[in-house]
Amino acid sequence: MITRLTTKELLAESLKELSARKSIDKITVKEIVQNCGFTAKTFYNHFQDKYDLIAWIYSTAALKIMSKIDGENYTWRDSLSDGFKYFLDNKDFLKNLIEKSLPEPLKKYLYKIADS
Repeated sequence: MITRLTTKELLAESLKELSARKSIDKITVKEIVQNCGFTAKTFYNHFQDKYDLIAWIYSTAALKIMSKIDGENYTWRDSLSDGFKYFLDNKDFLKNLIEKSLPEPLKKYLYKIADS
């Protein structure tokens, strides 16, 4: 079966691709949408800003891994392995984000998510 990426997934892939060659704090929404053929309106229909997109990327990746845990066929050890694989597969994006430090708006957003 053919699986197509959703609009959110395409925007996320666009940001990851751009982050391999440019600092995340310098990437604009305009660049993200131009890179994947969307408009800014489409972006803002899904996300408030690029930090909202970054938070979505992380929460989606974590949920994908955690939702597989059932205690029998997929253990915490498997989830750790998948987590490390995610970090390796996305190392350029993650390194870029960490090196530039998390901007205050993203920190606030992530704390808000953690508290809910």
